[in-house]
Amino acid sequence: MEYTVSTISKIDERFDLNRIPHYIKSIQLSLDGFSYIVTDPDLQSHLVLRNYNFGTSLSLTRLAEIVEDLFLNEDILSQSRTNLNLTFISRPWGMVPEMLFDPSRINDIFRINFPDNDYADTITKNVPGMGVVFASRIPHILFDAIPQDAEVNLIPQQVPIAINALQELTANKLQSGLFLAVHNKFFDVIFIENGKLRFYNNFKFEQYADILYFTLATLEELNLNSEEVNIFLQGNELVKEIIPVELKRHVKHIYLDKNWRGLDYSHHFDQLPLYQYKLLTGIYACE
Repeated sequence: MEYTVSTISKIDERFDLNRIPHYIKSIQLSLDGFSYIVTDPDLQSHLVLRNYNFGTSLSLTRLAEIVEDLFLNEDILSQSRTNLNLTFISRPWGMVPEMLFDPSRINDIFRINFPDNDYADTITKNVPGMGVVFASRIPHILFDAIPQDAEVNLIPQQVPIAINALQELTANKLQSGLFLAVHNKFFDVIFIENGKLRFYNNFKFEQYADILYFTLATLEELNLNSEEVNIFLQGNELVKEIIPVELKRHVKHIYLDKNWRGLDYSHHFDQLPLYQYKLLTGIYACE
């Protein structure tokens, strides 16, 4: 099946085809791309990185066809249906305070916004110490494209971002930070203070000015001092070229993904933007 505009494939020399079932495969799926890393849990090393760039946003139907094809025919994913982590990047989201979380009611709550005829059962994930449970629903058409015999750990998209944020605060010896993860057409905003998640939302954007507007509005809503707040940016080329310049007119402390520490960014994977790589490693860290 022909569907990619570009493909990145990096394989470490230590990769062993015979050990594919033992490796952990961490997958990030979106309407404009499909990426995954293969990790050896014994070596604690990422051995394979693949990124399929569709070049444009596809329909859910077309994306489901591609997912089904990859699991059937891709040389690595077709070899094993075990140890799979999967996250779907999209705007539908949910965050439930831990004290209010009741597994028996979560599906009822989510059916209001994400009806059963469109979405599969709600998936939830607790980030230890943050005081919240993230929840989301994957469209049925994508859920059904995954082989029925696959052992898949479905992970809400916000969890890898939250885990990376906590790790980054620790690496920089900071108590708080506002994190922006810029995807295609929308971006996530997370504010963490003293290890607790105080705010999460995502916003649709058409141009960089929208990102600036919603970020400044978030600072105002949270009553954060622009001279003191630490903002961490990760994302597409807008993050590297335009957004930092505009934000620096209003905010003093801006950190780009290329300055982030605490991650062994292997030369094997240097063609994939660091923020995408960090999200993939964040998916793996959810284990």
